[in-house]
Amino acid sequence: MSNRTIEINRIIEILNKFKREKKYINETYAIEENIFFLNSIKYFHTYILWLLFRVKRINAEKLRELTDFPISDWDIKMHNRLIEIQKRRKPGLVEPLVNSVSKFISEKAKDG
Repeated sequence: MSNRTIEINRIIEILNKFKREKKYINETYAIEENIFFLNSIKYFHTYILWLLFRVKRINAEKLRELTDFPISDWDIKMHNRLIEIQKRRKPGLVEPLVNSVSKFISEKAKDG
């Protein structure tokens, strides 16, 4: 089993624990959709099936990102990965966005 699959299974296990906790009762839909997604990304063909047939039925209003759950490791990994992507020259999508947001914040700070 690959490290990627092990990590996916670990996340699914945590989400299943959340699903059983009363404080996450309002997050059941989000948890179940994340579990479904994580199971689908284990293999390319199941991801394609998820993309073609499941995505259009997802209620975006009820969906939550993994980083919305109280697991700091998920947040740290996501931000570290975003930093890696930002440093790349290709595809070149993140740097213009970061520059635009930085400029916006700087201008608002001058105005405020």
